[in-house]
Order: sequence, then structure tokens, then C-alpha cells
Amino acid sequence: MGDTPDLTVSARYLFGAPGADLAIEGETLLRAADGLAAYPGYVFGRHDAPFDARMEVLGSGQRTDTAGIAVVPVSLPVVDDPGRPLEVRMTVRVAEGSGRPVERQITKLLTPSKAMIGVKPLFEDVVGEGDEARFSLIGVGPDGAMVPMKVKWQLTRIETNYQWYQNFGN
Repeated sequence: MGDTPDLTVSARYLFGAPGADLAIEGETLLRAADGLAAYPGYVFGRHDAPFDARMEVLGSGQRTDTAGIAVVPVSLPVVDDPGRPLEVRMTVRVAEGSGRPVERQITKLLTPSKAMIGVKPLFEDVVGEGDEARFSLIGVGPDGAMVPMKVKWQLTRIETNYQWYQNFGN
């Protein structure tokens, strides 16, 4: 993970006046992204190494200034590079005078620190018996552009055998 920018919060009341001296709270959630919009259908990261979401609470004691503005430092959970795209969802709650919080969220995709491999199955759901399973592979760099990569892979066949039994009519 690289540098993390600060989050600027601007609070205004419904009638437009600045939300001065209001308490701010919130959290940052780091989780695996569904993929990359530029490469629909591609899956990134190892299937046997899922990324567990992590949460960090924003620093306490944050308040808006007289203009209703606050600059909140964002701290991301420290993680090893998961080899897949991640996204950060920042949730901020500003408590108005009566104490009722108003919540807003923003979600941003994080750029990976190194190139990732994307795999896209060229079949729907499952491969029929005796049919050929085809895939498309791409390498995507930290800037989101395709990059050439040397890869080594292992294809594993998974066979599942079920044993059905009946117990007390079930």
C-alpha cells in the first residue's frame, strides 16, 4: 500500500449554513474488489488464498471547523500484498446538533503494488462432460494497463463423489 490521502469532510445544514463544530466518527473497510471494470469477467488473485476484510476506525475527537470543514487522516489496515484488486470503503458520520448522525460513504479502488494475473473462464457455469475448458489469461500492471508476464500454472481436476444415504426417512 502506498500513500493514503486525507479525507475532506464538508458539513452543511439543510438550509445551507455550515455545520460548525460537529462531531465526526467513522471507519475504513478494506476488502477484496469484485474485479476491475476495464476487464469484466476476469478474476484476480489465488482462489485458495481469499482476502479477509479488515476495518480501521477513524481517529476519535474529530470535529468540523467554523466553516463546517474537517480534514480527517485516513489510516488503512496494514496488509501484505494480496495479489488481487482491493477497494476501500470509507464511512463517515457527522452528528448534527440533536445528536442524530448523517452518514455518507465513498468507495475507491486501490491500485495494486505489482502486476496481477487475471483469469476469465470462456464457458458458462460448468464445463460439460468431455467438453474442453477454455480460459483467457491477462497480466495487469499497477497502472491498470495490460503487461506481459511470465507465468507458471498448474491445472487441477476436481472430482466430487457423493454417497447418499437415508436416515429415519430423510
